[in-house]
Amino acid sequence: MKYYIYICHTNIQLTKKHLPMSKKKEIIHVNEFDCDVYPITLWVGISEDFTPILDEFSPDYEDDQTKHAMTFVVAHEEKNKVGTLIIFRDTDFMDFSSVAHESSHAAKAIFRHVGADINSDECFEYLAGWIARCCEKSKNAMLKPKKHK
Repeated sequence: MKYYIYICHTNIQLTKKHLPMSKKKEIIHVNEFDCDVYPITLWVGISEDFTPILDEFSPDYEDDQTKHAMTFVVAHEEKNKVGTLIIFRDTDFMDFSSVAHESSHAAKAIFRHVGADINSDECFEYLAGWIARCCEKSKNAMLKPKKHK
């Protein structure tokens, strides 16, 4: 299987070609968000198969297929960026509870990376809220009907 990577300013799309006889393509969405407050990047991915996304960031991680969502600390070498990556298997798994849970993991990882105090008043909560908003933007972008020209 081959993966073709298209990197835009706010979106990375991996296209997976299936067997040569099949003309179907699977678009794997990974949205990129730069944080204005901390020197990190947040990536939010949506794909049934986490492997192509993980291979793009860190081939050392493995897809735990029992999980509907996972959060990783990653570096994107080509873009020279460090941050967190949240992957959801499907938009159906992006409910309030799951997004809050993964946002908390991501915020803790970011605070550890920058050496910030997790117990600080409001800073951690604002970051978790920003991450949750980014997850919502990614979900909406995936669900938005494509306009045909």
